[in-house]
Amino acid sequence: MKVKVLSDSSCDLLSDEKMGFSSVPFNITTNEKNYVDDQNLDVEAMINDFKKYKGRSTTACPGVGLWLNEMDGADEIYIITMTSGISGTFNSASIAKEMYLEEHSNAKIAIFDTLSTAAEETLVVEKVLELIKTSNTFEENCKIIEDYIKHTRLFFTLESIKNFAQNGRVSKAVASLVSILGITIFGTASHEGTLEPISKCMKYKQALKSLIENLNEAGFDGGKVIITHVKNENKALLVKDEILKHFPTSEIKIYKARGLCSYYAELGGILIGVECKNEYEKIFKNH
Repeated sequence: MKVKVLSDSSCDLLSDEKMGFSSVPFNITTNEKNYVDDQNLDVEAMINDFKKYKGRSTTACPGVGLWLNEMDGADEIYIITMTSGISGTFNSASIAKEMYLEEHSNAKIAIFDTLSTAAEETLVVEKVLELIKTSNTFEENCKIIEDYIKHTRLFFTLESIKNFAQNGRVSKAVASLVSILGITIFGTASHEGTLEPISKCMKYKQALKSLIENLNEAGFDGGKVIITHVKNENKALLVKDEILKHFPTSEIKIYKARGLCSYYAELGGILIGVECKNEYEKIFKNH
């Protein structure tokens, strides 16, 4: 029996045949060039291109055909996608699932909408990769994954939101203000799968303070943490040290952002995925 774990490229991990994991790429397009967010993408070169580029740019989620190609030959398939709240990737994967099942009626396919992206999505993928090594049934794993997603969170600090504004995620007036004042945006992924600012911090110390306050609120007590950065390893290490200062038993990994997250989080962006005790939907409803 062949098992595959698939995600879109907002996950930090690259495809790895030994692990049975494949990443399906987004596309990032300007008037001058198209960037395919796969293992061949030179992310640093793309970031440097965008420093100089002044025109419009867009992103496109993986098409149905790309998902089908990666499903080929598998008997059990776990698909983890970024939030359906801001991307069509979940819908694209769902269509591919139905098409695959028409030809492979005995296959088992589960799609998990993380309602998040980046570091939180990576946490979920790593959890799935752990589970498929156990003796659990496919159905048992799916229940564990569904519960796990309820107990993970994403936080982020952004130094620019120009590309968010350009793609209609936030207003251009707000993006311009952030750029002019040099504000750091601290935010989270909402339980509806949108990216929501929590505070506008003039200094990074304020953002770190907000992070620790929100980790406490989420019931974080030193579980797994993934920190993703866009050419900002120093601040990623700063975040790591701050978390360890308050939660010394934390297990922390640091990754470089891939193409899609580098595009949206932009230069200097930090994304933090954490395991937590409290379900975010319940927290969010109390605010």
